[in-house]
Amino acid sequence: KSVDHLFWETFEQRGCIITGLGTNRLKRVTHLVKIKLMADIFGVQHILQSRLQFQYDGQIIERLQVPLRKLLWSRDVNDDIENPELQSPTSSFTESWRTGVVKALHDRLGLCLQWQKTHLEEDVHAYHFKVEDNVESDGYPGLSTMYCIHQILFNVVDVESAGVQCIGLPQGQEFATAEGEFNFTGQLEESGLPIGTQLNIWTWHRESKSNESQRNTLRFAQPKSDASTMAKTVTTPVPDAAEIQSQHLIKRVPLSALSAKALAALQSKLSSSQLEKVPNAILPAAMEGERTNWTRVKRMASRIADPKYTLKNFWEDLQAFPELHLHLLDKTTEGNKVSSCSSGRTIGDEHQRTVGAFFAIYWLMRIGSDGKDG
Repeated sequence: KSVDHLFWETFEQRGCIITGLGTNRLKRVTHLVKIKLMADIFGVQHILQSRLQFQYDGQIIERLQVPLRKLLWSRDVNDDIENPELQSPTSSFTESWRTGVVKALHDRLGLCLQWQKTHLEEDVHAYHFKVEDNVESDGYPGLSTMYCIHQILFNVVDVESAGVQCIGLPQGQEFATAEGEFNFTGQLEESGLPIGTQLNIWTWHRESKSNESQRNTLRFAQPKSDASTMAKTVTTPVPDAAEIQSQHLIKRVPLSALSAKALAALQSKLSSSQLEKVPNAILPAAMEGERTNWTRVKRMASRIADPKYTLKNFWEDLQAFPELHLHLLDKTTEGNKVSSCSSGRTIGDEHQRTVGAFFAIYWLMRIGSDGKDG
């Protein structure tokens, strides 16, 4: 991250403080909430994680990350890193962690307070607070950081409820959310996007047995959060798409990066469209400026029976059709009306059904070789 981002985080967002100014012992201190959002998908516990983040400055970060948010500092702090209240779970220097949880679910996932009260149930025994000190931040190399982390666990009350379809349930499908006024065209403008805006692709990841066992242990024994029990930072390797899909009970095509970009662009177009068109303003606005990449389509047609032309290659080439991204639009507001853009199926089912039809064409065209296996 840039120095501009650190300045914004410290003095504008107030998501951290910097101690030791004017010395060679700078330290960044931040309090944050990390939320484990659990759902029972076909009898197996899954956790919601962001696997891909598109940053305001064009960076694309691939990692598994639970919903989180920095707690905002509400009071100025004297330059005293030894002050015990700096690392207290009830520190008066920051907003409360419960306020941070509500804001995290709203800002990251777009879930209002009423939705949270209706569809989520907190596991109060799973709450855990820990301090990780003298950690070298991945975002700011060379800057020592103290992380004061509140870990909270919520269970989805009813995965079959229509209200939770917005987070990919009941089948655990991927979905995307934008933070702030994010759109990819804004990255190309001279002014760029505001710092802090980003697009997330979320996936329901099957919880490992070790994590589940550890979670159950925490219910009975809460470790002390003093300096002697500070946890070391562990970097977890991010599985590729194939591994993520192998951990789903139903095989589904993951939401591609191109689809996520298209979703952000479509939402931006629809929000700025004021035209009255027949049958509605949604379709013309969504398809404005979009063109089929016929060079890619012709290459796909000529290579579809080639033994070296894989299903992954075919899936990537399918992005030549901009109409494919229309399945990402489920419902949108047009004036004071809410318009449905699908046949009644969920956003993920529409996408999966259409891609499945294309995959069937791929295997039928290869029936003389490996098509029977598909």
